[in-house]
Amino acid sequence: YNGIRNAISIISSQDEQLATDIEYMKKLNSDFIGWLTIKDTPIDLPIVQATNNTFYLYHTFYGQDDPTKVGTSFADYHIPLTATQRPDNLIIYGHNIHTGVGLAKVTNYYPARYGSLNFYLTHPTFKYESVYGGQSNYVVFAGMFVNTSSKQGSVFNYYKNRNFGSTNLFYKYFEQVFDRSVFYNPDVDIKYGDKFLTLSTCYYPYGEAIDTRFVLFARQLRKGEKSVSTKNAYVNKSPLYFDYYYKVNGGSWAGRKWPESLMQGYSEWKKNNT
Repeated sequence: YNGIRNAISIISSQDEQLATDIEYMKKLNSDFIGWLTIKDTPIDLPIVQATNNTFYLYHTFYGQDDPTKVGTSFADYHIPLTATQRPDNLIIYGHNIHTGVGLAKVTNYYPARYGSLNFYLTHPTFKYESVYGGQSNYVVFAGMFVNTSSKQGSVFNYYKNRNFGSTNLFYKYFEQVFDRSVFYNPDVDIKYGDKFLTLSTCYYPYGEAIDTRFVLFARQLRKGEKSVSTKNAYVNKSPLYFDYYYKVNGGSWAGRKWPESLMQGYSEWKKNNT
């Protein structure tokens, strides 16, 4: 990926580099839809979208078989991105490679893995450059460690919610996200109508036989938002995990205790829907 990026910078003029980069990448691969960057990590890479969610698991950016199994990070295929269409929740998948490439460093946001919330505190935002919408900043507001098989407990199918056709769907989905989030930031809220970007990567602390993921949620910065505070962010000491997690680590879920102010309008909606 860095080789691609470097080649682009050589051929791009400084004044028009972003436009030229995007145009050049599209010429290299018509599946190219954008560029994802999380500073201080190897996540500085192209994002593609195919007609399925399997091709780029095993192919390079150029569409060639990838014997290294690194693959290419890709967006969920169900809602094709166009100049006039994007999902409310753009889900991007990528491998967690032991060398640190792909989306491996998304797990930097998992406090239980690194012993602190420091990475989130210093990296609350990241950038995504879209073929269709220019460069946007996204603020991270949740992250969760989840199972994919019912053999390990109840499964939260986070990847099935790409559009929110109503406030009911929106609040019900993000209730589940906040129940499972391993951290909270009271200074960052979400609301119906926001645009979201979700990063999903495999994470196997119990071995590959126990198929699990770390998933990071971010929303696009709203008009007028210039900076994001993390001074009040804190680790959730009792996120909702799955049965196998509690079997190995002990404990149980302490129940829903996140601040309702994390979702604008949620308290009123809950009153009318309970």
